[in-house]
Amino acid sequence: MAPNYVPIDKKFFMQTLKEKKSSIRKLGSNDKIINTERTIRRALNAGEMSRELLNSIAKELDIYPAFLSGEIYLSICSIKNDVIRNIALSSLRINNYPYFMKEKDKYQINDFLKNVLMLYDISLMQYEYFPFERKIEFLRALDTAIMPVINHFFIQDAYGNAGLPNLQLNSMRIDQYEEEHYMNIWLQQRKEKFISQPPKWHTSKQIEKMSLSEIQALDMELQSEDFIHDDNDPFAEKYLHR
Repeated sequence: MAPNYVPIDKKFFMQTLKEKKSSIRKLGSNDKIINTERTIRRALNAGEMSRELLNSIAKELDIYPAFLSGEIYLSICSIKNDVIRNIALSSLRINNYPYFMKEKDKYQINDFLKNVLMLYDISLMQYEYFPFERKIEFLRALDTAIMPVINHFFIQDAYGNAGLPNLQLNSMRIDQYEEEHYMNIWLQQRKEKFISQPPKWHTSKQIEKMSLSEIQALDMELQSEDFIHDDNDPFAEKYLHR
């Protein structure tokens, strides 16, 4: 598959269109979509779609591209533990994956920072030289300064929602950015441990090829197995002889 193409799960894609009250015909007639109905159908039948086309459809439908393509769904389905997989599938709701998740990607955040800093003759490189903790401190201070100004001059958001219900959203994104940073550090440490001490039914080479998200799923699976074992054995000696 070419680098500018991504796999598409046709069944999941069509179900998502249905939930969004859309169709391939509607997409093909939409001037904001970069390709025709025929091209979209051909891509779905081939099981792959150009990133540009997927992104234009996802943006128009307000869906995170990785959700629309079925990538997230298939990733969850690959989880071996039934309990964890079913919990993850139950939370796989379209409203939890709006397009703004793509818009908050690192490079787009950096584009925003670059534009703001340029107004004051500060380069983005100066920000990039900050240690991570200093970056978080700066982002929080900037957000704290901007929110009262937005709240003072605007009474509704771009969607017509009164009271700016998502005014705190950027603060939550900063929190998530910080959490993901430290989570990735921890997952990298877990990966190194799994490589040196592979869990049952795994090899070091298999672990080396795993992404951090796969390492997280593996760790959750192992913890779940330990929990289920303890839960089914409440009268084990370690509880009776404390």
